[in-house]
Amino acid sequence: MTDSEKQEKPESETRETQVLHRSSFSSGKTTNDIAQLARQALQMSGPAHAPDPAKSRFTADMRLFLEAIEEAERVEVAVQAGDMVIGRSDDAASYIPEIDLAPLSAYRLGVSRRHALLRHEEDALWLFDLGSRNGTLVNGVAIGRETPCRLHHGDEIAMANLRVRVVFEG
Repeated sequence: MTDSEKQEKPESETRETQVLHRSSFSSGKTTNDIAQLARQALQMSGPAHAPDPAKSRFTADMRLFLEAIEEAERVEVAVQAGDMVIGRSDDAASYIPEIDLAPLSAYRLGVSRRHALLRHEEDALWLFDLGSRNGTLVNGVAIGRETPCRLHHGDEIAMANLRVRVVFEG
């Protein structure tokens, strides 16, 4: 690779490639597994910064959308005070969660029927994993029942293989 080619690539891409090459001899890992681990490691090693408070406030006059990153689809969420289950509907079981991700190919991508919980408190939205089989990540960091995450405009949520971006409008 020439010096000019190195300059054209972003630093994070170069660092990710280096991590991938070092990890390529791991047994039992696919290239996608290794790439995801590398992205997570780079996010954790990046500079720490506090989120912009303006991007974390969610007020009653705002609208919330979850936009699929790989597709041009999005789901509008009718935010209510309290808790709302995020998951996928199941016609056979006559189940529909408050926030249904079925239109975003949730079943095919491994989203559980009761995957996560969105809690609206005052001017904040909090996300909890509900013990889902395939887990929930926010900006590459795993969350759980005991480790919720406050959502901000622009955050990326991964539920199994479905990746969505959080969009606050209004």
